[in-house]
Amino acid sequence: EAWHYDDPEISFAFEEFNDWNLSSIAVSSPDFELNGKKLMGLKLDEVVEILEKLDLGEVEIQDYSSADAPDLQLITIENAGLNLWFDEGVLTEIQWSPLWDDDEEE
Repeated sequence: EAWHYDDPEISFAFEEFNDWNLSSIAVSSPDFELNGKKLMGLKLDEVVEILEKLDLGEVEIQDYSSADAPDLQLITIENAGLNLWFDEGVLTEIQWSPLWDDDEEE
């Protein structure tokens, strides 16, 4: 189940496998900040530079391009539960998910 709010461009997702607890938060408004930094609309290389300075963990970049989205990339920082989606090289969405410990507890 997902709850989306057009203003302020935020979504909350709840998963059945997780007893309907909150599983992710996604934002796409340029008003949101990450550690005081406005990232939305920045280019991939600019965001990578900022993320490396924030030292949130290992930055992994994956290509998710397809016929429908010819230039779609994802930055993942697993230790921070963070996904950043780029369309045509520009950040369009930030997603956070819960961090789990080794015993599968939040």
